[in-house]
Amino acid sequence: MRNQLIEFKNYLISIKMRSQNTVDSYMSDLENYLYYLEEKEHVSSWSEVDTEMIKRYLAYLKKLGYTASSMSRELSAIKSFHKFLFMNKRTETNPANIIKTPKLDKTLPTVL
Repeated sequence: MRNQLIEFKNYLISIKMRSQNTVDSYMSDLENYLYYLEEKEHVSSWSEVDTEMIKRYLAYLKKLGYTASSMSRELSAIKSFHKFLFMNKRTETNPANIIKTPKLDKTLPTVL
C-alpha cells in the first residue's frame, strides 16, 4: 500500500506540479489515514477500502478534536488519492467520491 503513496507523491510533484508544502501536507495526512486503515480497519489493500471506512476515519478525527478545516484538508488529500488510484486502475471504485466536504465556519471580520 505504501508503494501507491510513493506513486501518488511523484504524481503530485511531476504531473500536478504542487508545491513542496502541499505535497508534504498531503503525504502526512495520507500516512495518518494509512495508519488508521491498517490498525483500526485491518486493511491490507486499497481495494478493500469502502465509503464507510472513510466516514469512520473522519469520525475518528473529530473525536481526536480536529477542526472542520483540518478535517476538510484531510478529506481533500483522501479524495485526491482515491481518485488517483481509480484513474490509474489500482482500484475498481472510488469510495471517496460520494463523501461531502464538511461545512467550514464563516467568521465575521473584526472591526477596528
